[in-house]
Amino acid sequence: MPDGNSGRFQRLVDLLIGAKIAIALRAMAEYEIADKLASGPKPVEILAQETALNEDVLRRVLWALAQYEVFRETPDGRFENSDLSQYMRSDAEPSLRASILLINHNVSLRACLQLEQSLKDGKSHFVDVNDAPFFELFVDLEMLVHFGGKERTELEYDKLVRGAGFSVERVVPIKDSFFSVIEVAPA
Repeated sequence: MPDGNSGRFQRLVDLLIGAKIAIALRAMAEYEIADKLASGPKPVEILAQETALNEDVLRRVLWALAQYEVFRETPDGRFENSDLSQYMRSDAEPSLRASILLINHNVSLRACLQLEQSLKDGKSHFVDVNDAPFFELFVDLEMLVHFGGKERTELEYDKLVRGAGFSVERVVPIKDSFFSVIEVAPA
């Protein structure tokens, strides 16, 4: 009978929730949490303000990642980098931040969710779920990951554009593409 307390059992449990951990790593990399902790421990309230993230959810994600030694919670409830999260910093040498963003991007994850179908029919479903082949999307992902780009919603673009003194007139999707043209005008 397998022992539920064995190291092998725990390893399988870790693998079982690995996708959720990978997604949490991506979110922390996207919002540069390890960079924000480079100067030392910070309260979640400050991190939430700096990133415009929900404080309670951010605390739970940091706490969950701390269980895997990605971050550390200090005795007074602040969070700091660990030896692992140091590799998530954009200025680390080597840095895994770009890899975390690329490997755990929605483009990759959508395709991974089709693995069961691929096992049945032997086909790749990447184009089916992403409406484009990988290499057409790769340039966008490279810009996002390596040049500090950020995926934004229409509301986020509106806020960004308003901050520059403009207003969004309309967003025009480009047919058969992931791209859109954002028309702006002086506010």
